[in-house]
Amino acid sequence: MVFSCLLFLIKRVKKILKREKNIKDTIWGIISILFSEFLIGSFVLIAFNGALSNVRVELESPTILVGESNNALVINKMRMVLPNGVERGITTNTVKFTLVAVNLKDGSKCWTRLSGWQEYLVGESTNGLLIVNNKKKVLNFINPKTGKVDITEKEWVERIPELKDNLSYNQNDYYLATEDELYIYALDGKYYKVNMVDNSVTESPDYNKILSQRFSDSNNISGLSGEDLQWVAEACTTYYSDLLDVNILWAEDRKTALISYHQKRNDDKINVSMVSLNEHSIKWTTPIEYSFSGMMNHSISISKDDDWFYIISNGNLYKLSQENGNIEYVYQYRWNKLK
Repeated sequence: MVFSCLLFLIKRVKKILKREKNIKDTIWGIISILFSEFLIGSFVLIAFNGALSNVRVELESPTILVGESNNALVINKMRMVLPNGVERGITTNTVKFTLVAVNLKDGSKCWTRLSGWQEYLVGESTNGLLIVNNKKKVLNFINPKTGKVDITEKEWVERIPELKDNLSYNQNDYYLATEDELYIYALDGKYYKVNMVDNSVTESPDYNKILSQRFSDSNNISGLSGEDLQWVAEACTTYYSDLLDVNILWAEDRKTALISYHQKRNDDKINVSMVSLNEHSIKWTTPIEYSFSGMMNHSISISKDDDWFYIISNGNLYKLSQENGNIEYVYQYRWNKLK
């Protein structure tokens, strides 16, 4: 801005001396230059904010699969952390949250929606994606195909008067056991089940056990029983004791399992392998990017659909073949496009 103003002044001074321009026009010319460059500079800073920074992209919610076959979507809430300087020896960050829907077949972006720190993605219901915002004290149902609000809290409560002025905005007070069954711990201290089809409501203290089940379900792998899961964990630990940081990602029986492990500690790559628990062998191995900077419980997430695995790690969505581990595509959540 200073350089362009100096060039402008040099040219204008010559014209002023020759009486071709006056001082008033020169002042307005400088003001126009400063204002224009301020707008352009602000646009560049906003558009390319963090473009050259070491931005972290982390998974902020459970992964939700919506639809079937060619119309299937994977929906997540993502956190983007952009370093913006150091203050008193402490690195400060700008944090952004976004809801992102990706087409599972080809990895194309379906829609994105700005979110917030205290907005939680509970799950999918027949009414749409249930979103609870603890900061704004509001509950909405979002269309999974468009990302737009389909049913507001006011509209939903009008259908179910029993819940009026009785809804919590804590995501832990909600559990979608199926798309049709929603369990709620309400403000009156009672537990309710809402039938999402006919909007009927029943109350029972026994629903407390079902609501607490959401935590065990989130840690279960492909619906394995506790006994089978323990057996698979012990088998992987015994058969593959030479591997570092072995973690079971998926297993549907005691025959095969998908595991992750490191070649060396603090490696920025993690190996994903399909192993045979009967033959004690590794069928295939695929390295993917990995970061230790994210939240440990969300550093890597996996979903399965037909013959494909969908793994989120280090801000990327990988589509892996169950048969041979080949990568079909890699979707980057930072830029919301294919890599």
